[in-house]
Amino acid sequence: MSTYKQSIPQADTLMGSMRSMGYSFEAAIADVIDNSISANCRLVKLFFPSEPTDELVVGILDDGEGMSADALFEAMRYGSTDSELERRDNDLGRFGLGMKSASLSQCRILTVVSLHDGELSSYSWDYNCIQESKEWIVKELSQSEIKSLPHIHYLLELPHGTLVLWQDFDVLEKSSGGMVYDTLIELQDSVANNIALIFHNFLTAKGKEQVKIYVNNGRIKPKDPFLESHPKTTTKKERSIAIRDSKGQERQIWVKPYILPYAADLNDEHKRLIGGIETLRIKQGFYVYRNKRLIIWGTWFGMKPHGELTKNARVRVDIPNSLDDIWSIDIKKQTASIPKQIQRQLRQTVIDAMDISIKKQTHRGQIGRASCRERV
Repeated sequence: MSTYKQSIPQADTLMGSMRSMGYSFEAAIADVIDNSISANCRLVKLFFPSEPTDELVVGILDDGEGMSADALFEAMRYGSTDSELERRDNDLGRFGLGMKSASLSQCRILTVVSLHDGELSSYSWDYNCIQESKEWIVKELSQSEIKSLPHIHYLLELPHGTLVLWQDFDVLEKSSGGMVYDTLIELQDSVANNIALIFHNFLTAKGKEQVKIYVNNGRIKPKDPFLESHPKTTTKKERSIAIRDSKGQERQIWVKPYILPYAADLNDEHKRLIGGIETLRIKQGFYVYRNKRLIIWGTWFGMKPHGELTKNARVRVDIPNSLDDIWSIDIKKQTASIPKQIQRQLRQTVIDAMDISIKKQTHRGQIGRASCRERV
């Protein structure tokens, strides 16, 4: 008769493997911000060192609901959320691994402090200790230790919220030849640009739905990959496509094509909003949003090749988190695939958007050539 035996993964080996999942620094920061938004925050502040003498630490602060000590302990557990359970509509998490795996892909020490109902609690993962003990040991900080943490005074000024701290940047130290401070300074701009794009729906929302995000003292201005306010942007009617989730329940995704204006019709602000015109060609394609958060962009998913005449074509797709498995959303929320059951419907949307883009580009070229002949 067969028997079952418990087989617990060795902590240092598994954690070390998960640190090499391929997160970029920018994607790791975004994964932590996902947790902040899921906690109904209205404010996120990122802290980077600003002077060479500053402690080498990156902080992510939010004014979300915060967590009790028990809730925080559970949140620090690897696999703390069952991805198959029904989640809140605004939940941006995936697999219960994001904050831990993303953070520890960039640093060796992750500390999380939360303020909830007037009580402070904090836990820390230290990969150095994990390597030494080879056990899943998370450190609970005392109140005196908490109050000596970097940037803690910003959290204490809030009625509730959470502060995430990254320390001991071994990955950056190796890749930069020890120039961690200089690299963190350089990363501020790329982090801000990434946030401005993938969270633009939250940055531009109205009222209580809006989230303000700062890098040090600078407020991040949102980007707009579709230039919806530009009078020469061509938009097609949004339509819904029904799709069944893995449990057989019918869900809706929303699809809307856009064709950007010709480059000559864009001023400096428009160019900033779309992240510059130099890379328009590689930015064409689907823009897939999961609970309003951009996860995939700049790909046609193999339906059509990138072309010069179609560089202004964009197709926005909004999906709920209940379709994560159907779309094969990965842990990092950076890859996905179109479900076969809706590929045909989306392919026609792509063809229509490309046709409009080609006609606009061709028409513009004909006008330009005609103007040249008139001048001659």
